[in-house]
Amino acid sequence: MTNKTDIQPKARRIAQTNIHFDEGSGKIHAANFQPSLFIPAGSEIEVLEFNPKQLVFIVSSSGKKFYYFNHKQAAGNFTAHIQKVFANTWDSNKIGSLSSIDQEGISKGKPLLGMSKDGVFLAMGYPPSLENPDLQAFSFTYWVSRFNRLKVIFNSSDLVIEIKN
Repeated sequence: MTNKTDIQPKARRIAQTNIHFDEGSGKIHAANFQPSLFIPAGSEIEVLEFNPKQLVFIVSSSGKKFYYFNHKQAAGNFTAHIQKVFANTWDSNKIGSLSSIDQEGISKGKPLLGMSKDGVFLAMGYPPSLENPDLQAFSFTYWVSRFNRLKVIFNSSDLVIEIKN
């Protein structure tokens, strides 16, 4: 079993959120662009290559290969980012313990009104840290593409009350 700082070839890790990817290229960016396709949270991956610029991996269940690129707009340490997104363990009760609206949003890979902040993290991943330095904030801005933004606004109970595209 690998330790928390070990992201070496053949290491197996588990997606802690849905991981959105570009269908044509299989590319994933640390800035967390939001195309409609995603690798489901809880999916096991096998690391093929890891360096400061990219993580190359396959999804164990499908054998599909992906390229997860560091992105200057993501800000922060790429290794720490990868360790947050792909951990050594997964709580199989995590999604089932959330509300039905959270579960629906997670299965669709998008935010829905009434979702919890934890549900949004699982559905969409973490928002780009350069634009969202405080995960306790009442709104997150996700990047749908280079030029399109999606703002998710929460109330004081951390439930989604508005989604602006």
